[in-house]
Amino acid sequence: MKRASIPQVSAAGTQTLRAFEEWMRAQEDLSPASVRNYVSDVRHFIAWYEQEASGAAEDDRCVLFSPQIITTSLLRRYRAFLQQSMQRPASINRALSSIKRYIQWACPQHPLNSETSMPVLRMEEEIMHQRHLSGQEEQALLAAVTTYGTPRDRTIILLLLYTGLRANELCRLKPEQIVLGAEKGQLYVVDRGHKTRNVPLNAIVCQALANYLPTLPIRSTWVFLSEKTHEALSVRALGYIVKKYADLAGIADLSPRDLRHCFGYRLAETMSLPELARLMGHDSLETTRRYFAPSVQRASRVPAPHPPAALLPAPLLIPKLRLPRLAASLLARPNLLARMEQGRQGKLTLLLAPAGFGKTTLVRQWIDTQSSQTQTAWLSLDPEDDDPMRFWHYVLTACTFFEDKPGSSALTELALEQSFFTLPFLKTLLTSFLNELAQQTLPCLLILEDYHVITSSQIHESLTFVLDHLPPSLHLVMLSRAEPLLPLARWRARGELLELGASDLRFSPAEIAAFLQQALPAPLPVETLGSLETHLEGWPAGLRLLTLALQGKSQPEEIAQVLAAFTGSHRYVLDYFVLDVLSTQPEGRRRFLLQTSLLGRMTPSLCNAVSGREDSAQLLREVERAGLFLQALGGEPPWYRYHALFAEALQEEARQRLGEEEMKLCLERASGWYEQQGMLAEGIEAALAARIWVQAASLMERLLNVQNRSAMHEYATLLRWLELLPAQLLEAHPALCLKYATALLFTLDRSSPATLALVEGPLHMAERFYERSAEWEKLSEVLSCHAEVVRWQDDLPQAIRLAQRALQLPPAPQTRWRGASVLIVGMGELYAGRPEAARRLMLEGQELFGIPVAEYSMRGTAMLAEISLLQGELSQAEQAYRHLLATAGNPAELAVAWRGMAQLAYEKNDISAAEGHIRQMLKLGSDQLDTLGKHLVEAILICPAELLQVRLLEASGQLEQAQQNLQKLLALSQEWQSSTFYREALIQEAELNLVMGNLAALEPWQATCRQLGEDFRLIQREREALLHARFLIVRGEIPAALELLERWQGDAHAQRRIRSELEIQLLLAQAHAANRRPAEARDALFAALKLGQAQGFQRIFLEKGEALAALLRSHFQELREEPLICYARGLLAAFAGVGTALPAPSQATATLMLEPLTPQERRVLSLLAAGRSNPQIAEELVVSINTVKTQVQSVYRKLNVRSRWEAREAALSRDIL
Repeated sequence: MKRASIPQVSAAGTQTLRAFEEWMRAQEDLSPASVRNYVSDVRHFIAWYEQEASGAAEDDRCVLFSPQIITTSLLRRYRAFLQQSMQRPASINRALSSIKRYIQWACPQHPLNSETSMPVLRMEEEIMHQRHLSGQEEQALLAAVTTYGTPRDRTIILLLLYTGLRANELCRLKPEQIVLGAEKGQLYVVDRGHKTRNVPLNAIVCQALANYLPTLPIRSTWVFLSEKTHEALSVRALGYIVKKYADLAGIADLSPRDLRHCFGYRLAETMSLPELARLMGHDSLETTRRYFAPSVQRASRVPAPHPPAALLPAPLLIPKLRLPRLAASLLARPNLLARMEQGRQGKLTLLLAPAGFGKTTLVRQWIDTQSSQTQTAWLSLDPEDDDPMRFWHYVLTACTFFEDKPGSSALTELALEQSFFTLPFLKTLLTSFLNELAQQTLPCLLILEDYHVITSSQIHESLTFVLDHLPPSLHLVMLSRAEPLLPLARWRARGELLELGASDLRFSPAEIAAFLQQALPAPLPVETLGSLETHLEGWPAGLRLLTLALQGKSQPEEIAQVLAAFTGSHRYVLDYFVLDVLSTQPEGRRRFLLQTSLLGRMTPSLCNAVSGREDSAQLLREVERAGLFLQALGGEPPWYRYHALFAEALQEEARQRLGEEEMKLCLERASGWYEQQGMLAEGIEAALAARIWVQAASLMERLLNVQNRSAMHEYATLLRWLELLPAQLLEAHPALCLKYATALLFTLDRSSPATLALVEGPLHMAERFYERSAEWEKLSEVLSCHAEVVRWQDDLPQAIRLAQRALQLPPAPQTRWRGASVLIVGMGELYAGRPEAARRLMLEGQELFGIPVAEYSMRGTAMLAEISLLQGELSQAEQAYRHLLATAGNPAELAVAWRGMAQLAYEKNDISAAEGHIRQMLKLGSDQLDTLGKHLVEAILICPAELLQVRLLEASGQLEQAQQNLQKLLALSQEWQSSTFYREALIQEAELNLVMGNLAALEPWQATCRQLGEDFRLIQREREALLHARFLIVRGEIPAALELLERWQGDAHAQRRIRSELEIQLLLAQAHAANRRPAEARDALFAALKLGQAQGFQRIFLEKGEALAALLRSHFQELREEPLICYARGLLAAFAGVGTALPAPSQATATLMLEPLTPQERRVLSLLAAGRSNPQIAEELVVSINTVKTQVQSVYRKLNVRSRWEAREAALSRDIL
């Protein structure tokens, strides 16, 4: 109940309120907010009474409140006062309930008037339905938080909308309550009554959480933290967050509770009352029943979540999704209809024939024969749809016309995809679509008309994936003039394909006769019919043309003249028909036909704009009635299209009769009309066709603004548009230059030097323009993009310089490329050996991108994993890499994930697992060679995999094979001119030579490093320095080695490079041991063990060879901490297995143990393992108890154990007994 201010009460009233509040706070079942509300209601009641009673007093004295004055009549007066104050019934009843609770407390304290026990009539409340958002409001809210929100805020809004969590449940949510899968997940919610319930998570929420959770601090207790306190987010702060984005979306008075109700109303449409009550966490079904109230207006809401409006691609041309209207009179073709019906048993029906063979008419007739249960979606394709993103946007939208709207979630994912649009991403997206289709209970038909305009291999491959996994509920019908590049032979062999070709679609002689008899007023002679059959070969369009040409001709000579013209090719017949038709039309209609032939689809107002007429609606109806190949597409206002064959001929005639200038004028008018209607993509196409470059560039800038992000990612379309613009015009439109560079970057092999030359041209144009105009924010964006381009060329120093320059400029509102700069600078910090600074920048860059740009969010996750690896946090790195594997949407992310998993497996000495991950990398490179390009595959897959493979070969003792692989890798890195991989291959070769004892080969390596100059990556310089220290130790130059190691040790410790610090400690231990300083060697070794034990490092120890193994054995008995003892024991076991092949068990035991067991000690061990006590062993072996104690201690020492149980386990595991 909202009130203007806190009312003033007397001291007596304040005292009783304070006591009441203390009692309320002692009640366990009340939240602090509830206590405040109860106290506020009673305060207002006391203030009202004191004011009313004082005003009625005759002596103007102040009347003070006391509990004894409360009567039922007083409460009735107060209720009347609240009614007069225009309070809502629900607010009045809440106030009366609060007073009732106050009376319950006051009764034991004060003798109240017995009248207070009389019931106070509650107000009859009007049925107040909880607030829920309309579909537009929901999309506006999502658009606001997507555009302006942080990853935390985006995740919060999505959780409230799509899980129905209470505010306090969301604020107290813990990471362990969340279980994420690839497409679905679960929340385990604990409500205020300590009851638990499971809440399912849809794909949208899973994606949001998957991107947000890795940004939390390590071991964070809460999922949502306050940015100020870094503790759990408060309910009040949550309310402010919701209000912030509601205000941006233009939604008044929105609360977290309203979003919970929105979830409840949505699910009430598809869920039973008990199910919804359980999901909402309601104790009473009556509470849930409000969501099922019949008076709730549901039409304004959308049952399934839609992507934010700011993310939707350019508006669709809805007439492309409408079924063409059939002509009034058509020839029945029952045989073909029966064959199509039989084809329903398979997955695909393909109608393959040239234009004019009646493909569309036959399919449309067939649809009319289906039962009322069959659902149909139609898509008429245009050349502009030869873009994977646009194609699937249209297809998925068409399928949302089916029941339950299959494809809705896929549309959301499609809208969120911001960079790579690769086949793996498409398969993931289409998998959810297929799963939704599989739930369909009614049969569905999807018709793709004019598929021959599609040439994209990505579309062909993704459509093949869909057809291979098509559920029985859907049948696909494809109409095409050319055979599509699909695996038709495979589907033929499986009986899943019905094909109808030109020979099937031709009219038979009987059908020709029937058609002409139906269309002509008088029958033609038999010999004439035979001639037409010979020349037209049953071509349906030719017969239709013939009937139109014969209209109005009754004389034998006229008919003979027309028939003579129908003896040439199809093209000749069509040209003749067009000339004949146009010559018989009035001038106005003829001109109208020529002008509108330039339009793919038309509506009366568009035709008026193009032709300058006002009667286009009438003319279109007349043309349709005249049978001039005009198809009605329905809708209001109605849309039409010319038959493709007729349109092509008319356009050719228009070029001759209208001339270039008038055609240009018509297209310019069309572009203007499209612009007014908000159909910017169609406006661009018309402007480009008219060669009105300035208009086209202006429309492109409008379409590709920040608020229409997804339109930017129809890269094939963008390139086709921008490549048509003159270079001098592009220079005047720097925003288009940036978009041009982006489209090139994401469609070409971005690691190829040829790509760099293409992309840098438009980028330099934009940089020059913004520098001249001093538009520093926009220059920052272009420089950030340039940095990203250079990064892909493996020129990281230049990329870092560009990124640093970009970040020094004011930030642009568009954060995408700035986020890339932050990540690049963060990468620079990582390579500079400053992992903490890198982590901070990675999180900042990830936050700038957030959910809408999944690639960069994933890249940030990958870099965080590398930082964790450098800091020795193997488990944290593994968690991040597994997250990448589960959520990766493109092969680049998968490559990073598999490489990281291979590195982790190597560090833990799990060689077989590492080999498996490397095989996955190489397979991915082979599979994605065409998609990513040779250079990119080599950069992110082949070279890293081969480097890791060399280390595995070395670990398994296959040194010669490792050397051969290295030579190939060195040649490849030089051919590719990659200094980064060249240096890494060189140091790998040097390490291999050191292991093989080929010290002479290390001198040339050092000389080559000096020749190459200092590497800009400190971590690479550190690795080279540590290898040099190993070399110095082997050569006996201990002082130089110690000086080098101590110099690097300080920096590694200061910057928390734990892995580096671990390796330095190991080398210090070896150096001190070689320098005959056992105490220092032991201290360094134990420090290394402590660093390595926490995360289970192994290979870093094993790489140091037998010298380190001997050092560890010699100091093993000095270890006192049980975890370190177990860790060291595991390392010794691993050392025992090093070699070209695993040794036999006895050999392994002998190698591992400090000394082999004597026969007597073996007998003692056997009795120990059998559970005998020392006296029993002494009696069995006929020796003294002291002798047994001595022998037992000797066994313990040799087995590296400390108890009988450990000795028994060691004996069993090593097969000693």
